[in-house]
Amino acid sequence: MTLYIAVAIVALASTARSADSLNAPLRLTAAANSGSGSVNLTWAQNNTRMSGYQIERAAGQMTNFVSVGRTGPYTAGYSDSTAQAGKSYVYRVRAFLDDTLGPASDEARVTVPALGSTKYAYKPFVPSTNPPISGFRRSQDGRPYFRRQGTATQLMVDGKPLLMLGGQLENNTISYPKDLNQLDAVLDICQKQNQNLVEIPVQWRALEPQEGKFDFTVVDALIAGCRKHNLKLDILWFGSWKNSESYYAPGWLLNNTQRFFRAQKRKGGDHGMVSAFCEEACQADIRAFTTLLKHVHEIDRKEHTVVLVQVENETGMFANESRDMSGPAQAAFAGPVPDRLMSYLIARKGKLRPHLERLWAGQGYKASGTWTEVFGPSIWTDEVFMAWHVAQYVERVTIAGKAVYPLPMYANAWLDGDGKPGDYPTGGPVAKMRDVWRVAAPSLDALSPDIYGPDFQQVCTAFNVDDNPMLVPEAYYYEPSAVAPFYAFGDEDSMLFGSYYIEGYGWGPKAPNPGQLHPLKDTFAVLREMAPLILKHQGTHAMTGFFQVSDDDRFTKTLGGYNLEMTGTHDVYGRGRSAGGAIFLKGAVPGGALVLAVGRDEFIIVGRGLNVSFTATDGHKPRVISAVEGHYLKNVWHRDGVRPLAEPTVKLANDKVEVIRVKLKH
Repeated sequence: MTLYIAVAIVALASTARSADSLNAPLRLTAAANSGSGSVNLTWAQNNTRMSGYQIERAAGQMTNFVSVGRTGPYTAGYSDSTAQAGKSYVYRVRAFLDDTLGPASDEARVTVPALGSTKYAYKPFVPSTNPPISGFRRSQDGRPYFRRQGTATQLMVDGKPLLMLGGQLENNTISYPKDLNQLDAVLDICQKQNQNLVEIPVQWRALEPQEGKFDFTVVDALIAGCRKHNLKLDILWFGSWKNSESYYAPGWLLNNTQRFFRAQKRKGGDHGMVSAFCEEACQADIRAFTTLLKHVHEIDRKEHTVVLVQVENETGMFANESRDMSGPAQAAFAGPVPDRLMSYLIARKGKLRPHLERLWAGQGYKASGTWTEVFGPSIWTDEVFMAWHVAQYVERVTIAGKAVYPLPMYANAWLDGDGKPGDYPTGGPVAKMRDVWRVAAPSLDALSPDIYGPDFQQVCTAFNVDDNPMLVPEAYYYEPSAVAPFYAFGDEDSMLFGSYYIEGYGWGPKAPNPGQLHPLKDTFAVLREMAPLILKHQGTHAMTGFFQVSDDDRFTKTLGGYNLEMTGTHDVYGRGRSAGGAIFLKGAVPGGALVLAVGRDEFIIVGRGLNVSFTATDGHKPRVISAVEGHYLKNVWHRDGVRPLAEPTVKLANDKVEVIRVKLKH
């Protein structure tokens, strides 16, 4: 018993000494965020041991302080999003240890301006009455542009179509001038993997480290390096958004949350994303983006190394937040749905994307009203609202960039999967928000998916609708991406396939396959030589593609008067597993193929790891009268050997990409 009492006394004494040692925080400041209506607090820490800080507030000249929030230990800032515009407050901060509060800091007073009272308030975007500058506008100087061929869209460079065999560098492989010592090695890998295009970020924070002062060292090196390695370049602009956050924006912007206010969370506090309603942030992004493109135009307008530009990266609001709750956003949400969007909905009634159609129909197809009145009271309405305003922000950046150098420009999407808004970046250009982005950002030439899940084919189909050009700039970098291009180019008429972190497969300290090149190299080697033939057949319905996403996959496609059935030749994923994650057998490449109908009863099959069986659409089982193995070199067919005649099934090898010309007799 005595032992327990002694322990209790020691514990109480220790707590008392710890509470006595708590000091008041120093140099408290309070600054009103006139754009969002929040108050940002900062202070100097003055304790070595504490549980955190308690934020206390009193209204006006009152002295009855109440707690408005707490922080974790060793923080020195807090954003009070519960402050109201037009009100005055007094703040103080205390350190606390367990349940014991320390002394209060000095007080800091602040008045939150009324919304709309300063130049930092949100200004609704008023679009130009001029038609948007289209990436489809044919150039006379060889500048890259998009063109239609049947149902396909192709990129034209120097007057010729380019089938883009791409790969995207990891976000930070080449960020700052200090990284350029590895640029040559990385681009050498891309070249050896038979790419003809590389996708590389240009980070705002590196381009404009000080406001108004630009550093083109990295941009110049990227363009020069791509020319040296005979690669085209897709610039990925990491501006206000990267993976739904703003952490690639410059420090001078991120540290000034009064001028460049953040989106606000539903329960209070800043989000990691600069608000889409922040006029100052949008203008700063526009200045940086146009400065970048002006420089690219000056140094590349003759060589056309840069052929595409991605405007921002995976936009939207993430982290379980469905809508920006800043003051300007709240005011806009309470206002009417813009006339431009309502006019589009009315004109396309019955032809909208199903999800958007259901939201509108559920409210009786109202012709006007607030966002909630038109689309209903739900987080899905939040997504429509955010899509409109995020797209308008991106549209303003795109318009300004094209006025300087009208390259084809697109936006990419972090996919929604089976989640709800906030599980993925709400407001981004996912397929179900296609209609909203189409009318809010008409200057964008394409919306594209970043695909990391097992539903590669379904995602491509969802984006390959209406007049949206098809391209896949970012997909998983492990083995399934070695055959995904067969489907993307063959079935969806994509103009681009790019695998993410393409250099990381066998290069760098964390490479899973040290010293090896990605198996995508074999696919690209064949497709590069066949590119003219593939480009000729795109948009003509004379080509199809397959991509095995599970071991028991069985596909059937109709082409050239025959039903083609494809089955895998070997186990890749394991029972019940798919291409949705790193769950395939290590090093195993699934089956995939691209098939062209090149004449009556004649096909070219390029691929690996599949059995291809033919049945005539009238039910007749044809006979294979020739199966010739060969290869293409500069689009010229070279015969390598003849396979023995057999049943109307062609087996593609597991360990290499094969090209086989098949002639059938009906």
